[in-house]
Amino acid sequence: MEVPAEHKLRVAGFTIREQSTTCDSAQQKENEDPIVCRCERVRRSEIAKEIHAGVRDLNQLKAVVRTGMGGCGGKTCNDLVRRVFREEGVQWSEITPGTIRPLMAEVPLGAFVHCVEETND
Repeated sequence: MEVPAEHKLRVAGFTIREQSTTCDSAQQKENEDPIVCRCERVRRSEIAKEIHAGVRDLNQLKAVVRTGMGGCGGKTCNDLVRRVFREEGVQWSEITPGTIRPLMAEVPLGAFVHCVEETND
């Protein structure tokens, strides 16, 4: 949206006057088929499809649909993926657990270098 410069101080926001059908249909789709893995935008239906195809290994599921491959390393979606398995009638004892990626944090290179001051005698 563009506003003429002389009206810039009068514009503080906007109001939707009519209910949008596109927003409603997007919300309905989200409710029917929620995103389980937010980092990789994997929907519940994609996971359920692989479960019905016989996937019982979380590493295989990760390779096929990319659950747990995002920036969080599966820390936010692992419980939700397990929940989908349970809702689809798969017992936890049938599932091979996935490899958990360790927490990664950036460390400055200087933290690994021991500085030795040179002394001039």
